[in-house]
Amino acid sequence: MADGIVTLGEIGETLPMLRGVCDRCGREGRYHTAKLIAKYGAGASVAPFQDDLTKDCPRRNDPTVALGHGCAPLFPDLLLLPRNQPRS
Repeated sequence: MADGIVTLGEIGETLPMLRGVCDRCGREGRYHTAKLIAKYGAGASVAPFQDDLTKDCPRRNDPTVALGHGCAPLFPDLLLLPRNQPRS
């Protein structure tokens, strides 16, 4: 963890797969965290992957889509990480 940002390495310690969903364009998928770490590095955040994931989304660069309403995948499984669990 660097500056509060979750890294792919941290995700991979808990989750073998990472689910991505976009409530704006409806796309979703599951991604092997080991493959993400191999491609982007254990110290990388999800941002580069998120950017690559949206490259071919028609909403990403559509000028008719309002600013801030284009494709923006979220990773709900990040809530399962130990750092996001209630402390007793």
